[in-house]
Amino acid sequence: MVNLAYWALPWMTIVTGGVTVQAASKGSGGRRRPSRDPVHQAECASLDRTDTLTEQIAKLTNGLTKLTEKVSKMSEKFSKLSDRVVSLTEQVSVLHDERKQSVGAGAEPLPGEKAKLSHNMPERQSSTRQTKSRAQHDTSSARMSELYDENKRLSEEVNKLNSRMSGLLSFNEQ
Repeated sequence: MVNLAYWALPWMTIVTGGVTVQAASKGSGGRRRPSRDPVHQAECASLDRTDTLTEQIAKLTNGLTKLTEKVSKMSEKFSKLSDRVVSLTEQVSVLHDERKQSVGAGAEPLPGEKAKLSHNMPERQSSTRQTKSRAQHDTSSARMSELYDENKRLSEEVNKLNSRMSGLLSFNEQ
């Protein structure tokens, strides 16, 4: 006989042979008690004693098929999001390179860039070029900020999907 208090968490419900058993909590002295609530038993027990072996296999196969479909859908979504993150990262790097070039061409650097790029800045040229550079800087900075935010959001979503998919895979292996 397995002592449920040893390996089960106090809130776990274990279904054994169609009988729902609550895991023993620390204050219960290690005793396990079958649940008397028929609704609770119906929710927890997916297989019934009266089911034939083929019915049980059919139910388990159906559940496994559904889990496999969920995992494949999540995998497709994960790969699409990964591709999107890669493309956004490339766009951010291109904008960053353009920003470096525009700072080198006389545009006003961002506060953090002033210390890094001050030795590369040539003397200022005409005011029309300066106005054009500032407009390009504002546009590229806004676009870079949007891409950064979208990249961050997609990365978080990829991480969520990855954890959900690994959970489903581990459940599927059991």
